[in-house]
Amino acid sequence: MTKPTDKPLALYLSTLLKPKTPEQLKQSNYFFAYIERLRRQHYLADIDAHEILSESVLRVICYTNKHQTEVKSYEAILKTISLNVIREMSRKQRLKLRVDYDSIEHKLTSKQSGSEQVYQTIDDLRLLDTLWKQLSPLDSELLILRIMRGLNWKTISTSFSEKNVSCTPSSLRKRYERLIKRLRQKMSSCKSFKFD
Repeated sequence: MTKPTDKPLALYLSTLLKPKTPEQLKQSNYFFAYIERLRRQHYLADIDAHEILSESVLRVICYTNKHQTEVKSYEAILKTISLNVIREMSRKQRLKLRVDYDSIEHKLTSKQSGSEQVYQTIDDLRLLDTLWKQLSPLDSELLILRIMRGLNWKTISTSFSEKNVSCTPSSLRKRYERLIKRLRQKMSSCKSFKFD
């Protein structure tokens, strides 16, 4: 079996990156629109489409070299692998937001005074994590933008409109108020928890 050459891949990439004909321009626009849609769907605004394409191309080359096969449709395999790359990047981003309870527990228990308060805090963090996992992606993104990043409602509305979610600043504010009220009720029903 002969080793496949990377010339067809290079030709396909040149049509994506530097289209010369109207048909190639159309093909390039479709491909990058697909990548852009997936980026927005997975909330990866800080990742560039060319970075995703680069990682996908590397994986295609590794795949063809490992399996000694020729690819029939580079468009299809690049779209499939790009989807996988975006899913992995999204998963890594979500994992960064998770709290490492062991390290928090170690830091809190290293303080000798107030051990009951330490365990109460750990239980509260676990409860918050459980409630966080029950939130919709839109609600969790709203909390991150408002509380953690401290953005105003107009900026948050703009951020959501870039992700094809149309919300006015006043509707986002009202949604946020209802969300906080719902979280307070859930936390108070689980235990007596002070939510400032």
